[in-house]
Amino acid sequence: MTDKSSRTTLIAGLFVLTGMILLGTLIFEFGTLRHHLRKPYKLYANFLDAQNLIKGAPVKRAGATIGEVVTSPKLVDGLKGVQVTLEVYPEFQIPVGSPLRISSVGLMGDSLIDVGQPPQDLLNGEFYREGSTLNGTGSPDFTATANKITDEIMIVMRDLRNGMKDLNVTVTKLNEGVLSESNLNNFSGGLKELRESIHKVDNDVMSDANVNAIKDALSDFRAAMSRVEEASKRVDGVMAKADSAMAKIDKAADSVGPTLKSADTALVNLKKAATALEGLLQDARTGDGLLHALLNDKVLRQDFATLISNLKQKGILFYKNKETPAEAPAPGPKTKPFGNR
Repeated sequence: MTDKSSRTTLIAGLFVLTGMILLGTLIFEFGTLRHHLRKPYKLYANFLDAQNLIKGAPVKRAGATIGEVVTSPKLVDGLKGVQVTLEVYPEFQIPVGSPLRISSVGLMGDSLIDVGQPPQDLLNGEFYREGSTLNGTGSPDFTATANKITDEIMIVMRDLRNGMKDLNVTVTKLNEGVLSESNLNNFSGGLKELRESIHKVDNDVMSDANVNAIKDALSDFRAAMSRVEEASKRVDGVMAKADSAMAKIDKAADSVGPTLKSADTALVNLKKAATALEGLLQDARTGDGLLHALLNDKVLRQDFATLISNLKQKGILFYKNKETPAEAPAPGPKTKPFGNR
């Protein structure tokens, strides 16, 4: 009996000890003891509006908790806003120029202080020291934002109302103008004529006879084109032969060139001889030389004949002038001298 009671007492004691350990852990985790054991440094933050910021609210940077609010908001002298005291853990340094903003988190609208990243031009390697005062901004005013959105919605609704008026005017013009009874009748008549035209095209233009004729014409055209192609091939052969013949003609012309040049020279000489002969004959007819006298003087002609006869008979060394008896002229008509003809 005693052993059983001792065992029960031991179990109960262990259970109580475990509970106390868990309770101490919770107190250490969520209480201020752990916060104070980390030896934070103090900063002061001024805001125009606290906006439900309470003591114990976390101070975060980039989502990580770096401290907490250790005082409730107090009014600043002159009612220029509120001030809260922040305790930041020593391992976290806040750069000078970092913006502070009150933000809401969770469904219950709990507030916290969010430390942002300073602008690039303000990053000079300096950090806020203990006791420094920072100026922050509040969270967005949802009422003002809602009012602004409402005003913008009203402007859009007014524009929509004006647009509906313009649309009504346009629809009225369409109904009274484009969609009037006369225009609809004309449109119906145009559709009817279009239907009739299509029917005529189907029955007349695109009839079987016309289609067959078009097919025959296309067939004839293809045949003609094939004949033209064959003829073009033949013409190409003829042109090739003509080119060869022209080449031969050019070659022959090159060889005949010197001959024609010689013929031209001969013709020139012949013309010169003819001109000289014509001049000689002209002198014989009209001139005063020996040839003219022989042709026109009968006595001189007879003496010249005698001279030739004596030279033939006696020679030059034994020459003797012996007149040759004149032959009796044959009876006949009297002729004129040659030169007077």
